[in-house]
Amino acid sequence: MPTPPQHSVTVSDDSVCVRVELPLVNKAGEVDLNISPERLHLIVGDVELDMALPHKVKDEEAAAKFDKKAHVLTLTMPRASVPSVISDSVDAKFEPRRLAMTFRSEPISGAAPHTHKLELQLAGTVNVDGCRC
Repeated sequence: MPTPPQHSVTVSDDSVCVRVELPLVNKAGEVDLNISPERLHLIVGDVELDMALPHKVKDEEAAAKFDKKAHVLTLTMPRASVPSVISDSVDAKFEPRRLAMTFRSEPISGAAPHTHKLELQLAGTVNVDGCRC
């Protein structure tokens, strides 16, 4: 059974970086690497790393760098910007000294739509688009 190599994952606002230690590898050409938007799969000899990525990535823009002295492969993959909702809507009611809002969103994951309600009781005079309430 293949053994997983030592590795670390770092996530920034714009990329996912995976650092893989490959002590028995001397050149990048020995590594069989497959990156998809959601997974990373690496095989070299009896070492295999198959992992889900923490964020979707732009796999066609991934970059790999192999440090021969340290025997470390560093993969940098730009994060894909994926909308979190298919649709959303806001309904608002303005009444004297009261603002009621309802937010509805339908997640892209196929989960049930969410409804959030916000109600504000206002004190004093409030100006809304030139109308004093």
